[in-house]
Amino acid sequence: MSLFVTGARRRAALVVVRSIGRRGVEVHVGGENTGETAFLSKYCRKRFVYPSPQYHPNEYVSAVLSYIKKNKIEVFFPMHDFELLPVLKEKDKFDKVTSVPFPDYETVNKTINKMETYKLAEKCNVPFPKSVYIENVEEINKIDVLDFPVVIKPKSQTIFSDKAKALYVTEKNYAKNKQELITKTSEILKLSGGVIIQEYVEGHGEGVACLYRYGKPKVFFSYKRVREYPITGGPSTLRESTKNKLLMEYARNLLDSLKWHGVAMVEFKVGKKIALMEINGRFWGSVALPYYSGVDFPYLLYRMAKDGDVVVDPDYKEGVKCRWLIPGDILHFLTHFMKYGDLGYLRNFFHFRGFYYDDIDFDDLLPTVGTAVTGLRYFKDYLLRKRSLAGEYVR
Repeated sequence: MSLFVTGARRRAALVVVRSIGRRGVEVHVGGENTGETAFLSKYCRKRFVYPSPQYHPNEYVSAVLSYIKKNKIEVFFPMHDFELLPVLKEKDKFDKVTSVPFPDYETVNKTINKMETYKLAEKCNVPFPKSVYIENVEEINKIDVLDFPVVIKPKSQTIFSDKAKALYVTEKNYAKNKQELITKTSEILKLSGGVIIQEYVEGHGEGVACLYRYGKPKVFFSYKRVREYPITGGPSTLRESTKNKLLMEYARNLLDSLKWHGVAMVEFKVGKKIALMEINGRFWGSVALPYYSGVDFPYLLYRMAKDGDVVVDPDYKEGVKCRWLIPGDILHFLTHFMKYGDLGYLRNFFHFRGFYYDDIDFDDLLPTVGTAVTGLRYFKDYLLRKRSLAGEYVR
């Protein structure tokens, strides 16, 4: 039994490696650099460094395909959009030598292109934010359906550069008036192919994780975000398992319509109103939470790929909390404290009992050490003013 997992530096890859490696499966792990987090896991049997899938997708596909053939890998999990999309474009080649339990390229691309996602939501009667798509700044003058503040987003999360992503995940993608909108939209348009201007929806983030088999749902898992980094909206640093039936129904409507296959996570903003934010058509950053709550998505997907189907217990523990401490929750704390100076917040942050952790696992400590070293380098660069605290460290 064997599995190849990409994205060795990502938290989700580490959870996959631990989940499936503990079942006695031979787990091979790929990444762009040596010494990445999941490479350090004791459950990582072999390591493979490949070309950047973001900047050299053809070379990446060729290298990974060759590795899979040479090592006779049975199941392949590309973990991130940059790693998944080039593979799906050549899926017929991979299907001849391994199992890649994900939908086809066209289906996944509908989840990555946000305007396509919102068209789908409208068709499925799923609420979403009012949105306008533009390709040049002059079109801003034609917008009269949105009230300030607004949110500025690239139309796709894979078409923009690292520099643009740093802009996208900070407060620079919010505009409080028309002049700010023109200035910030111009800045992001220089780095991306198109922009969505969207109403700002107040509330907290909630997600629904799913497993599908050729259009048929197998299990749903919901959770709410307690803390995020960046604090204006980003990956969750603390989250809690829930059983939100309404959000599960919305997620099912969307994924049924797509005839989904494999895992996905549907993200919503919940406050005075509910609004769809995005669909992640692959493993998501907080996959450790369902793992500790009783829904082992990595192993379920692996068994489904191996056996053709899988029996799933739909029940799981509600109220389980899982935390991304290093450096996610630390960065959340520092930015929150610097912005609001809330001394009472210290007690919340320095409470460590009652949580599971994305990276920290006493059965498999080396990845935690590696993460801590990376975090220390990050904070050193911040203190030396070589990098900003808001936005660049997002995994």
